[in-house]
Amino acid sequence: MQYQPFLLNELAKPEPPKPAKPPRHAMQEEEDREGGDAPDLERIHQQAQEILEDARKQAEEVEREAYEQGFKQGEKDGQEIGSMKLEKILDRIEQISRDLDSYHETFVQKHEKEILSLVSAIAAKVIKAQVDLEPETVKNAVMEALSVVSDWQEVTVRVDPSDFEFLDEMRPEFFEKVASLRSINIVPDSSVEKGGCIVSSDFGEVDASIESRLDKVSQAIMDVYYSRR
Repeated sequence: MQYQPFLLNELAKPEPPKPAKPPRHAMQEEEDREGGDAPDLERIHQQAQEILEDARKQAEEVEREAYEQGFKQGEKDGQEIGSMKLEKILDRIEQISRDLDSYHETFVQKHEKEILSLVSAIAAKVIKAQVDLEPETVKNAVMEALSVVSDWQEVTVRVDPSDFEFLDEMRPEFFEKVASLRSINIVPDSSVEKGGCIVSSDFGEVDASIESRLDKVSQAIMDVYYSRR
């Protein structure tokens, strides 16, 4: 077994103590002192961003309020302008209505005869169409004529040849309707228009022809027209 030689002074010499570690917070403060500029810059940048955001929001709020006020004012102005335009339109409509009334009156006065003739022509077409559609038109015409001369005992009825056969079959009905009637002579006459008749006796004549009826219709139209002027 071998022994290592040693010196007495080495045995007596104490081992130097190890340096103690500084506390954690002290190290952090030191690090903060060494790199203190970075946190300050970040904080300043964040504050600047917040200021800009607040400014942007305030600008948007001001713009919104200005828009709403402008819209309300614009709406009010628009309503006033619209009301003015509407009044002008209504005035124009009233003026046109007055012009039309005046034109209508002038037109009617100028073309009075033509208008009445046209109305009479239309009435004639209606009556003649009725004659074609309703064979009993001539029978009704005879009945009306006989009612005017209800005290006549002997009569002659002249009708269009196309109505003769139909009326000849109606003889019994004529006697039933007119109690005083003793004799009725139905005569075809081409001068009498279809649908009408002329009833005569020793006491006079009743014109129930289509022409006579049209004259009465035209007269009635003119009476109504002139009564409304």
